[in-house]
Amino acid sequence: MNNDHHLAWGFSFALESGDGRQLSRDTADELFDVIIAWAEARGHQIGGGYRGVDNDASTEDVFPLREE
Repeated sequence: MNNDHHLAWGFSFALESGDGRQLSRDTADELFDVIIAWAEARGHQIGGGYRGVDNDASTEDVFPLREE
């Protein structure tokens, strides 16, 4: 386990369906609710938000995954 400590951690990620389907706002809301509950259960605070992202080319990933 890495024992790297910081005052805060910033995240930048996208939630995609993986098969090209559009995701509903309810899906994003559900994930955000889980993240908030996880943080609060551990006595942490979380701030930020999310928005919909649409690409001009629907076949492109928002954040293409690298094969490692």
